[in-house]
Amino acid sequence: MAEGLSCDILDLTNLTPESLTGVLSYLPADFLINTCRLVCHQWKDIVDGNTLWRLKCLRERFYVPRLMGPPPADFKDYYFKNPYNRNLVKNPSGKDGKLHWTIEENGGNQFKVETSNPCAPGSYPCDGMKEEGYETCWATSYGWCVKHQLIDLLKEGCTGAVLDQIKPDIYISEWTAARRDCGSTYKLHVQLLGEDKQEVLDQFSKQRHVEQWEGGHWEKIEHKFQNYPPGVRYIWYQHSGKDLQFWAGHYGPKLGGSTVRFQFREQTK
Repeated sequence: MAEGLSCDILDLTNLTPESLTGVLSYLPADFLINTCRLVCHQWKDIVDGNTLWRLKCLRERFYVPRLMGPPPADFKDYYFKNPYNRNLVKNPSGKDGKLHWTIEENGGNQFKVETSNPCAPGSYPCDGMKEEGYETCWATSYGWCVKHQLIDLLKEGCTGAVLDQIKPDIYISEWTAARRDCGSTYKLHVQLLGEDKQEVLDQFSKQRHVEQWEGGHWEKIEHKFQNYPPGVRYIWYQHSGKDLQFWAGHYGPKLGGSTVRFQFREQTK
């Protein structure tokens, strides 16, 4: 060590179990699972226990008492599912191809994932998308290109008590753009479904029809479900598009950044 420098090292062997749990709770989750858990029996018990993950959930606001309902029974499982603080749409912008999406129709030259195509205005992610972490988008073709995801809220870690009693807002959004050189139609349809996946408790639809030479820019479609009925257990998220001039290739609307996220409101007395 260079002269004049010193380093204070914390001796973890002398800490009480409570203090050790507090220290370990500041470490990244993957490091806790892949490294700390293998150190010794004591550390394994701490990492496998509920207290450490409760501390992490509280600190990182994965769980906020009173705002998010009764505490989960298993904080470790809850931490990794993190149902109320993340986008519930998987592969929201095509980075992993069509993974997690169910293709209903794949007309024309089918869905295509695009990164950048300067020759096609409006075909590559805009600054807003990039700020949200999306570097790709889907391009549609001259036949209807339709796909959906069915989000199982209980499987994702939500609880019936939160969904039925607290009913946090459900925010949905998506970026879409029409090419300037070709007219197109875009549709977004989202449904809140009951336990049987058939009962529609609330829904939102948006259609965007753009004529030739009117496109070339991105628009963010947004909606917020509020005060929806109790019983919501699934979210059906479907989007689609096609061009209006039947041109071979991918001249239909571009879309990406699909989002379904909970938003909690502070409770007023």
